[in-house]
Amino acid sequence: DAKLAEYGFTKKSIDQIVLTHHHEDHTGQVNRILKEHDVPVYAHHLAIERLKFDKQYLENKRDFFMNLYERYGCIQEAVVRMEQLNKTLMNRKKFEIRANVQPLYAGDVISGLKVFEVPGHSPDSILLYDEETEWQFVGDLVLNPGASNAIIDFDDNMELLLTVAQQENSLRMCQQLQASVVFAGHQWPFSNLSEVVDSK
Repeated sequence: DAKLAEYGFTKKSIDQIVLTHHHEDHTGQVNRILKEHDVPVYAHHLAIERLKFDKQYLENKRDFFMNLYERYGCIQEAVVRMEQLNKTLMNRKKFEIRANVQPLYAGDVISGLKVFEVPGHSPDSILLYDEETEWQFVGDLVLNPGASNAIIDFDDNMELLLTVAQQENSLRMCQQLQASVVFAGHQWPFSNLSEVVDSK
């Protein structure tokens, strides 16, 4: 509320929510907003099972990481992580986004913003681009200063995704789009996108 008020807004000013990816630090206020002000929520189609804390998805995630840790001989070091995954599975209803999340696909346009898929940081990461103003809303794809991580994840076949390569490809793709201003997660806007991407 206080942050919205700084810019002259309230929750009632929000007419839709577009999520750049499913991570909690980008979705944690959604249920709170929806409780007071029911608006449509949009996210990449791969985000939906993650945002809904789908039981099968969470079981697959737990099993994938268990197998990964065993394969690399570090299961003892991963005990806390596995406990967290099991706890999330048991309490999934507590965490789920309580909305009928509308799926977005590459090439969709929402409120004048074109959707681009930018996997790497997460399989469901999207970039929103305003062709008229050349504004990019990039979520956690590229940060300045700081670095956004390519995070270990899996595909529909429970196979390890090549997230480092995905992240590099996504960075290069966003660099090829003209950008007058870049709005990244967690920080102030910046305008030197090409230089920042090269440094990453």
